[in-house]
Amino acid sequence: LYEDLVQLLLTRWTKFRRDGNEQTNLLELLKNDPQLALLKEHHIRKVLEELAYRAHHGERSADGRGLLAAEVVRGALMDLFVQFGVASAAAFEKTDHVLSYLEQESGLLLNEGGERYAMPHLTYEEYLAGCYLAKQKHKPDFNSLAHQHWRTDGARWREVILLALGRMVRGDDVETAALWLQFMLI
Repeated sequence: LYEDLVQLLLTRWTKFRRDGNEQTNLLELLKNDPQLALLKEHHIRKVLEELAYRAHHGERSADGRGLLAAEVVRGALMDLFVQFGVASAAAFEKTDHVLSYLEQESGLLLNEGGERYAMPHLTYEEYLAGCYLAKQKHKPDFNSLAHQHWRTDGARWREVILLALGRMVRGDDVETAALWLQFMLI
């Protein structure tokens, strides 16, 4: 369910203007730049997953959502565009466009006042952080990273780890997921 919602909000969500004309989605708008012709949904998604992971790991709002400094969010998006060879000034403009879309159209990222951003709800943050964590499974430090989160703040990281394991089961790593489930139950 979360996967479908994130995908819908990230690339397929469009609003109708008052005159009834459908707006172009985010990916289509960005691809108007020839340097971004190869940009795919998963590139933007990867940035959101890492931001959710960092938010979950960092400072918390009163409702438990992680808070991100605006410079961290902007930096992650700028880095994405620079990787595609977009010049700094244009990358800055595209970052503004993506932030505007995420805040005003899809609601996947919210400005929490001043220079802070957060996911719209803790469950979105946990799901996207879990996706990020699941993608670390082939790195040598995955087990120690997940174990560190579990040991230092198991209540906060429990859902993230379970969602990561769910992603792993849907993929190709049932064995690691089964070992982690066994560890968590003991």
